[in-house]
Amino acid sequence: MKKVLSGLFVTALLLMSNPPFSFGIETVHAQKQIPSYAKWGIVAIKETMKKYPTSRIEDYSYMGKKTKDSKTEEKFKLWLKNYNNEDEFGVIVRIKYETKTEKVLEVKIDETRI
Repeated sequence: MKKVLSGLFVTALLLMSNPPFSFGIETVHAQKQIPSYAKWGIVAIKETMKKYPTSRIEDYSYMGKKTKDSKTEEKFKLWLKNYNNEDEFGVIVRIKYETKTEKVLEVKIDETRI
């Protein structure tokens, strides 16, 4: 689950920008391919950082979404490391929102050791 480099912040930066890349004379523009869950991943990160201010996010995984009636739930797993005691643990973040308006109804964060 661990990665040498946390791709979380790199991914967020790449998703928010569309810089031109220059190769010699030609300029190639990267196409925006923003996943539908990117917005909710940012919410999951922010809420996790609020709840665990003495930890850093080591890894991030999108676990999918479920839609029922007029509500959708996005699910993420984040792996954290505590700055103080180097303890590692995971959290499952569930974000429930109204499908049409995208109004957040509930954010649940549960710790997990696996």
